[in-house]
Amino acid sequence: MAALAILTVQPLTDVAPEEQDPSRIAESLANAVETLEENYGRIDVPWGEVNRLRRGSVDLGLGGGPDILHAVYGVMEEDGRLRGVAGDSYVLLVSWDKEGAVNSRSIHQYGSATLDADSPHYSDQSRLFVNRELKPVWMDEADIRANLELEYHPGEEIGR
Repeated sequence: MAALAILTVQPLTDVAPEEQDPSRIAESLANAVETLEENYGRIDVPWGEVNRLRRGSVDLGLGGGPDILHAVYGVMEEDGRLRGVAGDSYVLLVSWDKEGAVNSRSIHQYGSATLDADSPHYSDQSRLFVNRELKPVWMDEADIRANLELEYHPGEEIGR
């Protein structure tokens, strides 16, 4: 019932709760019911079917919602699914052990090539993001070289 609740409440967030008009709340609920029934044939649709991370050919069910951890704010598309447009995006966690060794993990909702749809990194982190997983951030040269995809020097032409 998260889909029904979020689709009802989200349009009402521009007015403080104590200033809400009950008729506006009822109208928002009716609109949410209509949207779900129109697009899914029922109102008890799993949230991940409605809330989507869409990027190029990637289309993944997405947890989270407005104003919570793993925040996601979406816009309704014609197929009755919300396409995430804002929220948590880049997450970086850094820790140090007692000896001072650094460990870091991160995730971006898409990948590192945010503007190049032809890059393999255009949406390669999306599945990890949806599953709330992090990837390692390589900090020392040995780890970087072990995971190196391409090496070049500034001013050189980059060939793939």
